[in-house]
Amino acid sequence: MSMGINAKGASAETIFAIRYADELDSRMFFFKIFNMNAWLSLCLRSYFVSKILMLAVS
Repeated sequence: MSMGINAKGASAETIFAIRYADELDSRMFFFKIFNMNAWLSLCLRSYFVSKILMLAVS
């Protein structure tokens, strides 16, 4: 985080994010945000892989 050093840029990003959420379906917006976080998507991927493996074994 820039910690207020680039306040103009941060506010512009916030406005863009709000407009983006308004224009798109909110679920799609949160999906995009979630996808940007590599660690979270990795966790989700490993969760689904383990689910599929459990289904395959049973």
